[in-house]
Amino acid sequence: MAAALLTGALVAAVAWGTTPVREVLLEAPGAPVERLRQYFGVTPSQPLSRLEIRRGVQALIASGLVEDVVVTVEEEGGQGPILKVRAQTASRIAAIVVTGLERRHERLVRETLDLSPSVPLHVAAFERAVQRAEAALKADGYPQAWLEPSLEFERATETVTVRVAGSAGPALRAGAIEAPGSGLAEAVLWRRSGLKAGARLSQRALSEARVALLRSLRRAGYWEAEVGQPRTSGPLERATVLFEVELGPKYRLELRGEKLGKSLRQAALPFLSGAEGFSEATLEATVKAVRCWAQRDGRFLASVEGRLRGTPTERVLELDAHFGPRLRIAALEFPGAEGVDRAFVLSRVAVRQGKPGRLRGEPVDEETLAQDAASVRAALIREGYAHAEVGTPRILPANGGVRIEIPVTLGERTRVGEVQVVGVPEDVPVPPLPLVAGGPWSVAGEEATRELLADAVAEAGYADAQVSSERSCSGTVCSVTVTVVPGHKVMVGRLVVAGLGKTRPDVVDRMIRLEPGSVFTPMGSLEATRRLVSLGVFKRATTRRLPGLEVGPTRDIVLDVLEAPTRSVGFGLGWDTEARTSVSLNWSETSLFGTARTLAVDGRYSAREARWQVSFREPAELGLLGVPVWVSVFRTDENYDTYRLLRRGMWVEFGDRRRLPRRALLRYDYQVTQPEAPDELLSELERGHQRAKIASLTPILEYDSRDDVFEPHRGVQASLQYQNAFPLFDADAAFQKLTLLGTAYTPVGPGVLVGSTRLGAIEPKDGDAAVPKNLRLPIAVRYFAGGRISHRAFPIDRLGIVGETLDSNGDPLGGTGLALVNLEWRFPLAGSVGGAVFLDGGNVWGDWRSMDVAQLRWGAGLGVRVGTPIGPVRLEYGWKLDRQRGESAGELFFAFGNPF
Repeated sequence: MAAALLTGALVAAVAWGTTPVREVLLEAPGAPVERLRQYFGVTPSQPLSRLEIRRGVQALIASGLVEDVVVTVEEEGGQGPILKVRAQTASRIAAIVVTGLERRHERLVRETLDLSPSVPLHVAAFERAVQRAEAALKADGYPQAWLEPSLEFERATETVTVRVAGSAGPALRAGAIEAPGSGLAEAVLWRRSGLKAGARLSQRALSEARVALLRSLRRAGYWEAEVGQPRTSGPLERATVLFEVELGPKYRLELRGEKLGKSLRQAALPFLSGAEGFSEATLEATVKAVRCWAQRDGRFLASVEGRLRGTPTERVLELDAHFGPRLRIAALEFPGAEGVDRAFVLSRVAVRQGKPGRLRGEPVDEETLAQDAASVRAALIREGYAHAEVGTPRILPANGGVRIEIPVTLGERTRVGEVQVVGVPEDVPVPPLPLVAGGPWSVAGEEATRELLADAVAEAGYADAQVSSERSCSGTVCSVTVTVVPGHKVMVGRLVVAGLGKTRPDVVDRMIRLEPGSVFTPMGSLEATRRLVSLGVFKRATTRRLPGLEVGPTRDIVLDVLEAPTRSVGFGLGWDTEARTSVSLNWSETSLFGTARTLAVDGRYSAREARWQVSFREPAELGLLGVPVWVSVFRTDENYDTYRLLRRGMWVEFGDRRRLPRRALLRYDYQVTQPEAPDELLSELERGHQRAKIASLTPILEYDSRDDVFEPHRGVQASLQYQNAFPLFDADAAFQKLTLLGTAYTPVGPGVLVGSTRLGAIEPKDGDAAVPKNLRLPIAVRYFAGGRISHRAFPIDRLGIVGETLDSNGDPLGGTGLALVNLEWRFPLAGSVGGAVFLDGGNVWGDWRSMDVAQLRWGAGLGVRVGTPIGPVRLEYGWKLDRQRGESAGELFFAFGNPF
């Protein structure tokens, strides 16, 4: 970057700070000149200022659009100075070409370079990235790997083609293995390290081999063993791997008084499995770990003693353990805290009276009790007991259980005399403060008061405000004076966006809601970055101030963004007991033409369904209506046991599905359904026209507080939908449909208890009153139940009432009333494998007005689950608890994802 270049004559002739600028000329070939002019910020009629020119040049450089700037000041005919700004444009990347490497290494190099077409290239950063990529290849087991970058500039278009040629060279491969000091033969070393002769020796492989060897030595009793970082020597194709080993003494464990179970080994004695080491220095910690393990199991009076004996080369760890019976917590006392509300103290601890167990989910041991004691002390200090002390908790036998005592020494309580706040600007409302006259005083309360005032003043635009406090104490009363020095109200000056490639600048402008001249607040800056990231087209968005301009009445802000890949193609292959083999294919572009709008095409084919769908989504801030809009056109061909249904149509949804926890949506649907089914299954409309046209408007209210979308452990998900179908746009179906869904998740013991309820009712608006209500509705509208996501004791769609929603053969007819109740406990078994026990109840009625709890059908079952990052794979069997004649005993389902 170059500073303003001035001749000596002009320096003397121009009156800096008073002379208005006559004209600003900006040259930047191939760059968006108007945006650069906005970043430069100096405009005609503005007083000529060295500071403003310097700020403008820094803003141009910070944008990443230019690499160098030269500013000259010229004056012609005494009509005022002309600023001439010449910027050397940063070339944008036209293409990234990597040659000479196999596909895996090419992908590694591209990921390390992290370059995208259309983004400005910064040479210094690119050279550092090439060095990192070369180091990554060497770490992958190719010590002679090299990369040679080259840049091909096209000045006519101000673009550059990035070329990286390279070669991985020969791989470093294992030919021999040595471990001096281990006493192990080479064949044993191969087996214990996990290395194989001829295997490629990447840094990761060597590190894993070191850990595997160390674990094996510790499992063999060498609990103090250490293995140094591996080294290699010799020819690349048959390298020798060398591990330096220090064995230390060999140990064995003698546990007296109790059995050595798997849980105890894993939780308190990890050195037995080699996961950790052991030495005389950790003896006390080991004894404590065993005692805490017993306490967490409810054996609160457990006693454990430990000692070491033996020779320098052979040692024995003796543990005398007497865990005793599981006991209940009969009493929880806080001696010395009689002057404090007991409910207040109890709210600060996790321990509770009663019998602890797996379903309580809150283990108790001396470590958790120490945390409770620290929590009580901190709470007492905040309540004004500045000198409060809390002793070590005690576990004592009492009334067939134990009494837990947490001793407290309160000391005198300090109260607030008077609180004065001075210096707060008139336009800043003072928030409720932690310190109030007559209330408890504490150092923490005083700090919280300062922080709260500082935040309030900063959010009003006084970014440089200073907040301090002074106190004067007399006995047990302290008066506090908080002084605010607000400084200037800070406004946004230049706003520079750096890092844009494909995304249009106006998209960022509309999303950040920051404008030059607006009040600068920390929260406003943070919210701007959050809104950008929420679009899904940026990996990262951060704000910073231009260097050297951190103070003053204006802030020049740089918004740095890193664009994420916006185009994706996906392919899926699956199988379940309902759809059998299924194939899916999808394509999406999340920033169509750089506008942050999404276009997606999805296709799915299985024995049950053939479906394609084209969707368009528009964020709220970028649309005409000010709310997110989702438009979709679809066609499905569904095959069931007794009928086939062809559907095609479109829907439009208004509302933000990403909003949590509450959201309101409005959906318009138009579809044409064409069933192929026996007459007794068809509605009057479908028998007469062979198809039904359905237009409907559906308001939706949702609440979602789940902690995880794919595998929730706590929270609630609820939905209320009211669908009103009416004859519009040639539609001929008319009905009202109300559906309610509620699901709650809560941790119970090591697992999660899930309860779900689904209720629904449909009322046709027309048709022959003599015809059952369910047969006055198109098939696509009716309720069906039974299967892997509704009632797992029944086959898909075959839950119902014979003569109403099932025909005489048990084939489904569908209904207008639905009730489903599900209760499920999901629990871990080993690693990613878990289990489930469930109770499902429900039914489908022909007329929702005849719904009867006594007609609910019940089933119970067991399942095995394997967790994946996007939900579990499930194998479940449900038994009918009220099996009727001719029905199967139960159903087996294999499926993906949670049922609710």
